[in-house]
Amino acid sequence: MTKNNVKTEVGSTIGYFDALHRGHQLLLYQLKVSPYPVKLVITFNISPKLTLYRNTIPPILTNSEKERMLRYWGFEPLFLEFPKVRKLTPEEFCLYLRELISEKYGQLKEVIVGDDFRFGYNRSGDTAKLKSIGKDLGFSVRVFRKLKEGEVEISTTRIKELLLLGDVITANQFLGYAYYITSEVISAKGIGRKLGFPTANLSMLPGKLYPKTGIYIARVWLEEGEIKPHFLGPGLAHLGPKPTLNDNTFSFEIWIDGFSGSLYRKRLTVELLDYIRPVMRFRDINELTEAIKSDIEVMRKRWERIRALSPPWWEVNLNDERYPQLAEAFQDS
Repeated sequence: MTKNNVKTEVGSTIGYFDALHRGHQLLLYQLKVSPYPVKLVITFNISPKLTLYRNTIPPILTNSEKERMLRYWGFEPLFLEFPKVRKLTPEEFCLYLRELISEKYGQLKEVIVGDDFRFGYNRSGDTAKLKSIGKDLGFSVRVFRKLKEGEVEISTTRIKELLLLGDVITANQFLGYAYYITSEVISAKGIGRKLGFPTANLSMLPGKLYPKTGIYIARVWLEEGEIKPHFLGPGLAHLGPKPTLNDNTFSFEIWIDGFSGSLYRKRLTVELLDYIRPVMRFRDINELTEAIKSDIEVMRKRWERIRALSPPWWEVNLNDERYPQLAEAFQDS
């Protein structure tokens, strides 16, 4: 952290960053090209909204997913314990943050935030307050307006609405990568295999937002301990109950086109690329089987077009040549 008693300079951005969507990526780009050796992304271990408000929709990313993405993109994540800081005044919060960063990383020199950033007890601090405190504590502040897709602001709230409608194509467009779930394959009843369509049943992740129930076109990857997982193939994802089988359990099952073998206790990353149809109750097993065959036909017809629309998160390019122009257009004066 220090050399010849000179502290390493730290650039940072701060927010909950649920989703790490394209608007967040604009802030991350600014941090990535900043001159500071330490590039710190300050976030929280739990969603402030989940703590403060009832009936709040869960986050899109788990903490482990968020941390993995940030580290892969070249940032140092710092998860603050929200209950520990929620009652601090704006001044107390900034002082706490500066001292914490000083102990762990170096000298805080810059904070990059969105124009809707609020901090301190009861969200009493805004960007103007942050700039004022920054002058006293020795760090500068840069503020950026929300990125827009046409006339629509890219926001976590909007992306969640799209996911709950099953519109993963537009949600993925706003995310800048394909919505995904990384989870472990667990034991199941093997009904899919008996029907001729063996599936992998993935454990549900508590505290993560799942899209609308239904049948989706999926891209499936095997996690093998490497940074980038191994591609297994295109497939179908069933999200929700199985009414034809009188099973009301909310489950997440994957069928992979052309794959054979056991995935039990393996970790998969499953990206949802397009919505095919809702979960339905069929008259009998034969009708269900015909529906699955139809779903597979739809998946195969759409695959080449759909796969190109949304990259995996590890293919997000924060050095994209569009970012400098976007940064200039959306930076507040």
